[in-house]
Amino acid sequence: MIPIMILMLSVAACHPASDYDNPQRPSDVAVDTSFEPTGNAALDSLLQLAAVSSRDTNLVKLYNQIADMYEDNTATIYKIKEWYQTALDYYMEGLSYFEPRNDARTLEYIYYHLCELYSDIEVEEKAIEYGEKAYTLNPENPYVLTMLSKAYAAAHQYETAKSYSEKALEICSLQNNVYVMTEVYFILGTLALYDFDLEKAEIYAQQAIESDQIFGSGYLLYDKFLLSKIEQLKGNYSLSETYIRDALQIAEENDLEIEKKRCYMILSELTVAQHNNRDHIRYMVELDKIEKTMAKNATLRAAAEMEARYETAKKELKITALEEEKRFMIWLSISGGAVLLLSLASCFFLW
Repeated sequence: MIPIMILMLSVAACHPASDYDNPQRPSDVAVDTSFEPTGNAALDSLLQLAAVSSRDTNLVKLYNQIADMYEDNTATIYKIKEWYQTALDYYMEGLSYFEPRNDARTLEYIYYHLCELYSDIEVEEKAIEYGEKAYTLNPENPYVLTMLSKAYAAAHQYETAKSYSEKALEICSLQNNVYVMTEVYFILGTLALYDFDLEKAEIYAQQAIESDQIFGSGYLLYDKFLLSKIEQLKGNYSLSETYIRDALQIAEENDLEIEKKRCYMILSELTVAQHNNRDHIRYMVELDKIEKTMAKNATLRAAAEMEARYETAKKELKITALEEEKRFMIWLSISGGAVLLLSLASCFFLW
């Protein structure tokens, strides 16, 4: 029950309160009235209040409070932790609950995150499948369009990816959504790079940087990475190195292993182009260190997730055993009571 509760809290936190004031919204999609205590007194108090409250503006504010507490106090963001199997179980349980209820808003949310999850683990077919489902429910959502564009790009379907990005850009312009616009510019720049249209790729990369400087969406690292690759292909190795070192600095400050690996790969390529064998060896050593660190971290995450899933399964089995024992004791009590009544009745008639 907790995963479904958390899904509803997350959806409520991600949409304006006015969206929930629609009187035509079906009442059967309200949060379940039961909940499992977390052991956190403040959080349990809010959960109890949410369980007995009606869906209104005040409840949406309450959902936001609870969502914040979950984020701070429990391991609910499994996808961010890269516990992908656990995250998948979580979303699939949500689908089994919300699909029969045809709750379009929540389903769009789940489909979007499933598209993102499958993109993260490089299962492009499933990413596209769920991205298209989210798009069908809301074809005007720039976040869905952007995620779907990236899924198609990863599947090397560049023209389809471009069409979704262009539509996302159009919607972002109408909504003045600079945050998503920054990412869309980056995607379009990358697609132009794949087509070896370096001029167009550079225009999009510069637009991405301008947008990022306005809003601060955190895409500057990737914009610098794109510009470095463009300059590398132009043969401007010095400028390419300047951009990639800027990107590497951001990656190191934020401890982003995959991004650091990509930066060192470009630096390594630049040293080969410039016949700088000494630095080439140095960068290859750095790449080897990063790859070993990534492999170690992946193993540790998998072990931690497996341990957590084992402990959860063990608790569930224990609870099931206790429930079965309880039912058996109740049956014994009823049976014993029946036998006692029959014995008393027999004694009465014999007497």
